[in-house]
Amino acid sequence: MPVDLFELAREKAPALADRCQEIVDAKQGDDRAAIDAFGAMLQQAACVGVNMHPARLAALLEGEPYLNAHELAARQGAEDSQEYEAELRRVLKSWYDARVTFTTAYAGAKEFKYGAANTGNAGALHYGAGCAILKHQDWASLAVLPHDSLVGYVRDGAVAADDIQADVGPWESRRDVATIKLHGDACDSDETRWPRLVCSDEEYIEAIFVGAVTVDEVREVRFTAQERQDSWELAMGLTAASLRDDVEHVHAMHRVEEATTLRGIPLETVPDD
Repeated sequence: MPVDLFELAREKAPALADRCQEIVDAKQGDDRAAIDAFGAMLQQAACVGVNMHPARLAALLEGEPYLNAHELAARQGAEDSQEYEAELRRVLKSWYDARVTFTTAYAGAKEFKYGAANTGNAGALHYGAGCAILKHQDWASLAVLPHDSLVGYVRDGAVAADDIQADVGPWESRRDVATIKLHGDACDSDETRWPRLVCSDEEYIEAIFVGAVTVDEVREVRFTAQERQDSWELAMGLTAASLRDDVEHVHAMHRVEEATTLRGIPLETVPDD
């Protein structure tokens, strides 16, 4: 029988808190001060961020809801129809088998959406240059894992359920999950690097949630300084647009800028990682 991931996350919160406190209590001197500050950052600054291509981000800001892979597939046909399966494979690409395996293991998982805990940067850029920071004030179902659910927990065609049971927590446990995962790196790094420890292309703390993602859910939008500069140079003709994708990218960035201005949503330029 599929497991309720969010109920499991809530049940595991006390155990995560205990594991985290053991780590914190073992720190001394500068390391203790650093890990306390790192935990405070997670509590105060962390939000759920979802990275996406600027065109998809523009569509969200213009009023088109953000859909997960199953919702996109459902637009092409009824569940389990050839059209549905073909679209699901097209959207998920090489991750199709792993995502279907994960989805089968958890109750209601076709409704899951995925993002990452974000404490101030532009997120996991390989999913898209734009990062929508969400409000998530009214979501009852929001869990976190210290690793990507597919990369970290689907192995040899099966879900590593015991590992998920040990690691998953509710959003309220984000400090505990991050501290357990990153305490050594956090103590060894300057605090300006902490946002990248929490979320980067290489690693992130995954947020799994059920909830509508519409323009009203967007708190702010972030791009790196390099991305904004590259797009500006393309738009100004300072860099030749050699591919059709370049032209479409510039157009999408312009749509994002117009939509954020119209909606009063902050468009932030953040330092390059």
